[in-house]
Amino acid sequence: MEYGKCHSISNFYLSNYANEIAYREDIIHMSNGAIFRDIFTRCMNTPVVSNEFCGYWQGNKRIYESLGT
Repeated sequence: MEYGKCHSISNFYLSNYANEIAYREDIIHMSNGAIFRDIFTRCMNTPVVSNEFCGYWQGNKRIYESLGT
């Protein structure tokens, strides 16, 4: 995944990469429509805004690793 999709894996976001890899392994045999419905349902049922990625493109980046916290 590092060479094909991400091109660079940062230690700060390692837990997010691990979660994405695990999710991709779980849905490997699902159809595209089922994957879309699964992700859409999860997004619509999430009650709060993510503080981790809110403002990411404006420079709000992690300054520490979140593993184990």
